[in-house]
Amino acid sequence: VITLANNCPCSARYSLNPLHERCFTFKIKMPADNPIVRHWQTELKVFDQNLVLLKNQLSADAIHDLRVAVKKLRSYLKLWAALFNKKHAKDSFETTNQLFSTLGKHRNIEISKQLLPSFINKNQRVPKPLLVYLHLLQEQVAPYCQQAIQEYDRNILDELTKQLEQETEKLVSQDLENRVKQLILSSF
Repeated sequence: VITLANNCPCSARYSLNPLHERCFTFKIKMPADNPIVRHWQTELKVFDQNLVLLKNQLSADAIHDLRVAVKKLRSYLKLWAALFNKKHAKDSFETTNQLFSTLGKHRNIEISKQLLPSFINKNQRVPKPLLVYLHLLQEQVAPYCQQAIQEYDRNILDELTKQLEQETEKLVSQDLENRVKQLILSSF
């Protein structure tokens, strides 16, 4: 949690100086209530639930939810990498990004099919050949999606989770607080 500090002269002027450390106070409980680990684990559950659904059958909702979870996991990974100077953390996430990309092709076709009627005048019907084309295209993409889902190695995320938990356990609250401060101040 980042809050404005009451004891900083900047806060009295309502114009915060981002380079002035006293403008901000940080409250992070460690390690059990580490927000990075907690949010990572929450999105990992969403990812897992949707991966199981997709292993049985492709579903537009499950694809969407899994892709949203991947985006959030990617963000937490970037934050962790920045806080702990893990320059190659994104390399470990590459197969998950590939799954994201493959499922994105299916999702794009699904969205195109949904949006197509909005581009047609009310008095006109959607051209049937175009719908047939999108349907056939989606049928061609589906086996690649199924293959990517079936071959996805979930152990990669388990390894990243273990690394994330181990790194954050090593720190006391004050150390993580200082790293967050440095990261925030360096971004201005």
